[in-house]
Amino acid sequence: MRRAHVDSAVLDGASSTLPLPAAAAHRLFRVLRLHDGDVVELFDGTGRLARGRLVAPDRLEDVTLVSADDALPPLVVVQAVVRTDKLELVVQKGTELGAAAFVLFDAERGQVHLGDRADKRVERLTRIAAEAARQAGRARVPSVSGPEGLAALAERIGAFAGVCAIGVPGAEDALSEVLAADPRAAGGLVVV
Repeated sequence: MRRAHVDSAVLDGASSTLPLPAAAAHRLFRVLRLHDGDVVELFDGTGRLARGRLVAPDRLEDVTLVSADDALPPLVVVQAVVRTDKLELVVQKGTELGAAAFVLFDAERGQVHLGDRADKRVERLTRIAAEAARQAGRARVPSVSGPEGLAALAERIGAFAGVCAIGVPGAEDALSEVLAADPRAAGGLVVV
């Protein structure tokens, strides 16, 4: 099914007919070349979906609102700031695999530090997460935050109710074995 990401305000006023934002209408009619009567899905990234039939030039009819929640505990990916293309790949593939959030941190010995570019980079990564969520059929878009310092990161991880896993080369136990044996895994997983 073809999908488009929209602001939450678009779905707030949804009834049996829903006007499409200009960007969504352009994508569905011009880019994807869909026709009247094709069924599409709009999502706002918070778990709400609207399914309906397209009517040219800019609306959905026979709209059904659905609330979809992730069935799995949250997966939080903590990623050191690295080169742009690598960071974008981590966010894209992590979103496709089901990550609920990404937290960037400035590694002390890292070669890349965002400085005053941090807001723009987080904004871009959020757009990449939204696009990856659309492509993967997810109802929720993961949050992207940071970059944080090591002290703030340690505090965040300490307050997390689930399990925190840090990759260690040559570890004796596999992550799946550790998660199967730890009852806190139901609270979620932080992967650093």
